Amino acid sequence: LRFDGVDDYVDLGAWAPGRQWSIETRVRPDSLPGGRRTIAGAAAECRDWGVILLDGRFAVGIQPPGGCWAAYSAPAPAVAGTWYDVAAVCDGAQVVLYVDGVE
Repeated sequence: LRFDGVDDYVDLGAWAPGRQWSIETRVRPDSLPGGRRTIAGAAAECRDWGVILLDGRFAVGIQPPGGCWAAYSAPAPAVAGTWYDVAAVCDGAQVVLYVDGVE
C-alpha cells in the first residue's frame, strides 16, 4: 500500500473479528478533531472494534453485549505531531488499551 497523506484509508467492508482480537498501529495525528475517528479497526453497522481517536484522546472502541458501541479512552489527550504506538486487546470479556506500552 502506498499512502500520499491526503484522504487515504483502506476499506475492508463491514465485518467484525469476533469476540477475541488484538490490533496495533503506529500513528501520528496532525490534528485532534472532536468526535470519533477510526484509526485501525471498524465502525459500521454496530460492528465497532479497534483503536480510535475520540475527542482528542486515543481510545478503544468495542461492541458491548446488547449494545451498538462503547469506548474507553486514555486518561491523557494525544499531542498533535507526535508519534504513538497504540494497541488494543480484547479477550472476549475485557478490553485493554495501550498507548506507548502503558495500559
